[in-house]
Amino acid sequence: MIFKCQTKDLLDAVNKTSKVINKTTVMPILSRVLIQSEDNFLKLRGTDLGSTTDSIIEAEIIEKGATTMDAKIFSEILSSLGETELEFASNKEDQAITITCDKTKFTILNSIDSDSYPTLDEVNKEDFISIERDLLKKGINFTKFSTSSDDMGKEFLTGIYLQTEDMNLKFTSTDNHRLSIFTCPIVEKTMDINAIVPASSAELINKLLDEPGDTIKLYFTRNSISANVDNSEYYGRLIESNYPDIRRVIPTDFNTLIILDRDKIYSALKRMEVASRENSYRATFSTNGTSFAMNAENKEHSIKVTEEVDMISEGASVTMGVNVRYMKEAIERMNSEKIEIKIVSADRAFIIKMSGDDDFIHVLMPISIN
Repeated sequence: MIFKCQTKDLLDAVNKTSKVINKTTVMPILSRVLIQSEDNFLKLRGTDLGSTTDSIIEAEIIEKGATTMDAKIFSEILSSLGETELEFASNKEDQAITITCDKTKFTILNSIDSDSYPTLDEVNKEDFISIERDLLKKGINFTKFSTSSDDMGKEFLTGIYLQTEDMNLKFTSTDNHRLSIFTCPIVEKTMDINAIVPASSAELINKLLDEPGDTIKLYFTRNSISANVDNSEYYGRLIESNYPDIRRVIPTDFNTLIILDRDKIYSALKRMEVASRENSYRATFSTNGTSFAMNAENKEHSIKVTEEVDMISEGASVTMGVNVRYMKEAIERMNSEKIEIKIVSADRAFIIKMSGDDDFIHVLMPISIN
């Protein structure tokens, strides 16, 4: 295989595909990028068997072929060459690769043949849902933080549940202590879905969405998801599990409504976090008239913080315990001027949401204050 291309384009493609590569893999082939030439472009692929990313760039193909390169070494070589044109050549017989740029020539011996690289099952591109890029990014950002890093025997906790409801797509995540739900419109669909996407896969898709662009098509099979994003394509396995019916844990009748300035409550929660960190982020809040009062303490380091934030309140006064880190993580994703807290009672799950916006709601369990 011989081709010429711009160093920057090739480096960008290597870095995109490398995001899925497991740096601690015991299988040498999985630490490598697959390089395949077509008529007038290159396709690069990285995989850890669970997730796969392809990236396509323009190139002058002199001789068709395929080979693999160690992803880390490849990236380091390309980073050292600057923004110029290079020539890449691989010789299957002696398993040698040369990368030539101006008067610089890298020779890499003992490459691993492309025939050893894992293959992918074909994806049916007729089954898809299409969604605006910024809404897909929002859906991931508004729910991934509520997933669990430890499945505790319940693998669904480590994923984001995607569900179509008419022409809407609902994102749901929970770690058994909090619950996030984001709903947005679908542009087009040829199927309905109920799928659990691993949080790690959702984050890899999210990283491909940084540049503005057109709508994104998500393709689903019984056990996989793929997404076309510009010149990249992501493939990943779904979590094969049943997602619980979360409707029963979402409160619908409330005795207290609290309206707070988003920036003020967020700043206060950051200060509460400092004092509560060594106490499992435990703090209390209480409502009294027009004041939302919070306090937290760390007895080990003799730190105590109290703070009051102005509020508008309707209904009964309440005092309850909360995890301030969980509360802060939800509010930092809210971009409205005001946020609402809706409470049934001090021992029941409560809702945090943006004022005047029902697209994203966060349900949080209180904690004991005894």
